[in-house]
Amino acid sequence: MNRKVLFTAVILIVAMTLGINAWGNGPGNGSYEMCDECQAILESADPGALSEAEIAGLLLMREEEKLARDVYLYLADLWDHRVFSNIARSEQAHMDQAALLLEAYELADPVVTDPEFGEFTSTLLAGLYRDLTTQGAISLEEAMAVGVAIEVLDIDDLEGLIADTDEEAILMVYDNLLKGSQNHLSAFQRQLDRFGS
Repeated sequence: MNRKVLFTAVILIVAMTLGINAWGNGPGNGSYEMCDECQAILESADPGALSEAEIAGLLLMREEEKLARDVYLYLADLWDHRVFSNIARSEQAHMDQAALLLEAYELADPVVTDPEFGEFTSTLLAGLYRDLTTQGAISLEEAMAVGVAIEVLDIDDLEGLIADTDEEAILMVYDNLLKGSQNHLSAFQRQLDRFGS
């Protein structure tokens, strides 16, 4: 993929996920200022500048976002609750952002052909998928607790990865993923609180 096309795609996905805040205050209010900033940040990405830890972090987040999507789709099918299907769509957008970031840094994607749900390069994440879907099948309350657990994991990992990089392109995407995970955590916690336990 042409790097300019790639950068434009990343910008669009980040903007769609963040909503109008990514573009300023909406049409007519400096709406493209942030887009230009995103473009400059992404064009400065240097594949040769990454440490092994940064590379490992990018690969982890690509599959960790897939873990969230796969578990939520499984739970949506099982419990027919829209919180899972809604957040699964958001997790797909997060997966896409991580994939485009991998391409920008010229890294092999561990989810190259988007294998079947529940299949991961990481044996740790494969095990987590089995454990979380098993727990989530016990009851709707347990399923909501699984959502909380996944988002807590994402937030913890993202905060650590943010602290360990100074790459602006990575920080831009990770900050976006972190905001999404915080919103998802709030949504799942609200649902869980309704069970009163």
